[in-house]
Amino acid sequence: MKFPIEVNAASAYFNENWQRYQSTLRNNTLYHREMSSALEQFLSEHLGNRAFTFVDAGCGDGSMIAPILANKTVIKYIGIDEASDVLKMAAHSFASLECEKEFLAGNMLTAIPNLKSSIDIIFTSYAVHHLALQDKVRFIEQCQRKLNQHGYLIMVDGVLKPNQTRDEWLIALKNRMATTIPDITSEELEFRMQHPSKDDLPELIETFSNIAQLQAWKDFQVIVDKGIFAFMVFAK
Repeated sequence: MKFPIEVNAASAYFNENWQRYQSTLRNNTLYHREMSSALEQFLSEHLGNRAFTFVDAGCGDGSMIAPILANKTVIKYIGIDEASDVLKMAAHSFASLECEKEFLAGNMLTAIPNLKSSIDIIFTSYAVHHLALQDKVRFIEQCQRKLNQHGYLIMVDGVLKPNQTRDEWLIALKNRMATTIPDITSEELEFRMQHPSKDDLPELIETFSNIAQLQAWKDFQVIVDKGIFAFMVFAK
């Protein structure tokens, strides 16, 4: 494992505020339960008992994914994240997973092309929306190049509704926080919105569909759409 000293703004936020993020998990603020259920069902339906390699780009502490993969036949798990403190937590979360494991501290835009072998599943959740559109396009293309034939890029991320502005999306996210986190104060709510207000750049689902068509992916599906976040699959 390598843990760099320098991290970007989003990484520094998560290093310093991971307990706040954990509260969003407990209260299902970002629809983690629905997205986790969709992931488990997708892996069961499309891979069954087949062994596979799994890359988690922007893996965080791995606490939501580890229980899902524990019941699958994973050959190798690779976790990628810029937040070095949180990446150490991921290593702990996956300690009991009986497969080869690798944890890479770094930017997923540079980490994906440098993977040493091709991959069956690349999964990324609540991370791509930190990228500018041109970097989203580049990331998706890089994933396509690294996937095995019939591999999948699974993306859980922020999405805009048709005709919705970024500011309107941020208001919807703020309202979701206010209604799902018990006894949250206005000061705490404003603090939690600082990061998404600065760093979150959601796109239309249509934008991702267009990217899939331009890059000649075999298929693009939206499995879950909660309005603020969606579970999307690019099939190679």
